[in-house]
Amino acid sequence: MDWYMTTLRTVHVLAAIVWVGGTAFMVLFLQPALRTVAPEVQRPAILAIGPRAVAGLKASAAIVLITGILMVLHVLGTGELDRLFNTKWGVSIFLGFLSAVAMFGVGNTFVMNNILRMKAMAVAGTPPSPEQAMRMGKQMRYGAMVALLFGILAVIAMLIARGYN
Repeated sequence: MDWYMTTLRTVHVLAAIVWVGGTAFMVLFLQPALRTVAPEVQRPAILAIGPRAVAGLKASAAIVLITGILMVLHVLGTGELDRLFNTKWGVSIFLGFLSAVAMFGVGNTFVMNNILRMKAMAVAGTPPSPEQAMRMGKQMRYGAMVALLFGILAVIAMLIARGYN
């Protein structure tokens, strides 16, 4: 048994569960629930949950991307990277990687940055105007939905790649 690869795969899958699962929890449960309560409840909840979620999602995303790259390098070495483009397995892995990068980019741009911006505004004592809060809320809601879609696509691509071994 290849313990290096087994360890990488285990860490990779667990981090992906946290990343994609955390995003799914936000989209399917947290955001809809927060929309049912008054803004006086939403703000403190977002300020308490948001920064922790940002840290956890960024860390799990980094772990997924790093372990994924390490696994590909372990399987292919540096001399066979062309297999990422000329085999079904490689194309599936590459598309999964691109989907994961897109998930991170969208999530970071529209969700994480707005959460951190809201926290900075709260710390500075300058809460967002109602219009700003509405715009930021929409960006976070739709950004999280798009990020989740990319995460699901990444998972599907990786599952398909396992079938090509």
